[in-house]
Amino acid sequence: WLMGHQGTCTVKCPLEKWYQASAVAEMECHHGIWWYRPTTDGDPEEVIEINCTTSSFVYCMTAIAVLLLIGWIVVKEPCKRRSDNHKHEGPATAHAGGEAPPSSPPAAATSSPPPPPAAEASATTTPPAAAPTS
Repeated sequence: WLMGHQGTCTVKCPLEKWYQASAVAEMECHHGIWWYRPTTDGDPEEVIEINCTTSSFVYCMTAIAVLLLIGWIVVKEPCKRRSDNHKHEGPATAHAGGEAPPSSPPAAATSSPPPPPAAEASATTTPPAAAPTS
């Protein structure tokens, strides 16, 4: 079908180049010659060729993917290092300040009850016998 005088046409890159955008978005026919306007107020220019270049959408998506990858590495690596450090520390967990918690002996290790305090010990002992007076 033929395009009439001052008919417009939208320009798209081929489907196999979906990631590209054309430098000319819309062309207009004037007496059998294709023209486009670089700006709304500018003079029309003749379309000699249509160039398809990588679209800004692809650059934006690539930048987002790279930033997400960097963020994942930054978050993942410290966690991996922390888990590797805990493997070498043993069962104790780190407290604030990076110190291990105070350890207490296991309950099974204490076989005898603790000695009574000094006040109780004097109350339960018998006083020495008084010496006979002559």
